[in-house]
Amino acid sequence: MSWKLNNIIIIILLSYSIIPTFIDRLIWRRRFTRDREVALTFDDGPGIYTEAILDLLVKYKVTASFFVVTDNVEKYPNIVKRIIKEGHEICLHSRAHKMNIFRSYKAMDKDFIHALDELEKMGVRPKYYRPPWGVFNLDLYRLIKKYNLRKVVWNVMVGDWRKFTTPEILSRKLIRRTKGGSIICVHDAGTDHGPKNLIKALEIYLPKILAKGYRFIKIDDIYN
Repeated sequence: MSWKLNNIIIIILLSYSIIPTFIDRLIWRRRFTRDREVALTFDDGPGIYTEAILDLLVKYKVTASFFVVTDNVEKYPNIVKRIIKEGHEICLHSRAHKMNIFRSYKAMDKDFIHALDELEKMGVRPKYYRPPWGVFNLDLYRLIKKYNLRKVVWNVMVGDWRKFTTPEILSRKLIRRTKGGSIICVHDAGTDHGPKNLIKALEIYLPKILAKGYRFIKIDDIYN
């Protein structure tokens, strides 16, 4: 009996979340082809390192998209205002960065309401949503449609959150993997070592990739 029950649970889980997530990842790896246009996206912020990243974007005249966690928005509203003022794009990542693999419609809906209300207070109505860890489920698709959002994943990730990486490794990965149509996912919050390494890596990466003729665009530019 327990063997049958385990199999049923596995089938439900595969159908509800794992298979939809896998299919989405495959689609997004091949989704966009553009001539030397790249989207640089930041997850999990705002945080204490976001302003240093914004300083770099100003220095190199780069535009980016920030997928924010609204619990962090409540802590750092002035950073969100600066992101908007400097011409970057605010997108929704989550309320509290919880994994969606087991979450119910009701729990996720409650988080969407809270998150969107928090951004509404700042005059922001995001168009795009990226789930934590890029994990989807069938109910999440319904909620994305309900709130008139568009889903966004990535096709370039370099492991900037890993503890034992270095700025040199990250910059080499970014340079090697950047192609026309890349949607790069890096992190301006979440850990201390990740953003610290990323800031140094971007200082190497940005001037080199700009010298190759690449131009950074927002997610909205890709859709439009």
